[in-house]
Amino acid sequence: MKMLEEMGYPVIQTGNFFNGKGRYAYMDTKATFKVIIELLERFDE
Repeated sequence: MKMLEEMGYPVIQTGNFFNGKGRYAYMDTKATFKVIIELLERFDE
């Protein structure tokens, strides 16, 4: 996420899933790639 932000792609939304055992972020890359990128991270217990 940090790398994409440094490249000029802003975060649209972030949040948690799996009862806080993971998180997601949507990055706005529409100007370059014509898509919104979803990043997912799940934490090991």
